[in-house]
Order: sequence, then structure tokens, then C-alpha cells
Amino acid sequence: MPPDAKEWALRMKENGYAYKTINNYKRSLKASFYIAIADDYVRKNPFDFVLSTVIEENSNSKQALTKEQEEHLLSFAKTDRT
Repeated sequence: MPPDAKEWALRMKENGYAYKTINNYKRSLKASFYIAIADDYVRKNPFDFVLSTVIEENSNSKQALTKEQEEHLLSFAKTDRT
């Protein structure tokens, strides 16, 4: 069954899903399968693998606002009527 879960991740990538989206779905599925293990429906968790071993992580890191950008944003929020 683990190869099926890895195939699922590959298909998600082929269908255009981003790495972080696939990882979020995988996390939910992994948690669901742990419940199934606890209830004796399955013996192993097919989603208990590191996603980066199956597909390449190509996520961009986030950058914090500069002090100038932060001040501009806060000034806009204070003065905007919306």
C-alpha cells in the first residue's frame, strides 16, 4: 500500500498541485490512517513517508516586510476608510 500513497503524491504533482498543498493533504491522510490503525482497520500507515523523498520541494521561502514596508502598510491601514 505505501507505493500507492507515493503514486498518489506523484499524480497530485502531475495534476498541478503545489508541494505544500500535497503535504497538507498528506498530513490529513496520515492522521486519518493513524485513527484507522487504532481502530484495527489497517496495520500500517501508507502515508508515513517523507514527501520530499517522492517529489521535489520547490517552495519559495517567505520574506518579512522591511521596516519601511511595514510602516507604509500600517499608515495605509490607519488612514483607509475601508
